[in-house]
Amino acid sequence: MSGYSFHPDAAADLEEIWEFIAQDSIDAADRVLAEIHEVLHTLASSPRIGHWRPDLTSQPLRFHVASDQYLIAYAPDETPILDHRRPRRASQPTATRSYSSGTTVKEIFPGVSIDGNVRFGNPCLSGTRIDAARVVGLIASGETIDTVSREYQLSIEQVRAALSYAAHVLESRHP
Repeated sequence: MSGYSFHPDAAADLEEIWEFIAQDSIDAADRVLAEIHEVLHTLASSPRIGHWRPDLTSQPLRFHVASDQYLIAYAPDETPILDHRRPRRASQPTATRSYSSGTTVKEIFPGVSIDGNVRFGNPCLSGTRIDAARVVGLIASGETIDTVSREYQLSIEQVRAALSYAAHVLESRHP
């Protein structure tokens, strides 16, 4: 148990933060998220170290800064503490994803794996942090397989694995 959980909007914010930073550097995005999670673990073990900000909200929330730029709003009296939606930097896009935890990597389809510690447990191309849905979305929006492969440093086979996985998921759904 991590000692904290996420409001769905906070989980989406973490996804947005990672995606925004990963446009420049996946390693930097991983470091920032690791720093945020480290702060959350600290807050879970010492929930009173955050600051009350009645000028920001009348809710019983405390605030703490992570990675020198992300404001964490959390409810210290909840067990586990609930990380509420944080204000985003203006330059970040809007996305929706959910958080799930876990530590085991599991291949769920050839070339596609899940790991609760990678991309919030979303299916990713095995051995990468690239979300299979992102790859499929890029192809669906008109990008070529070659472009996606080049831009995300993937093999053609990895891009095809994402497409095959999407087809498999759609075939498995019953109307």
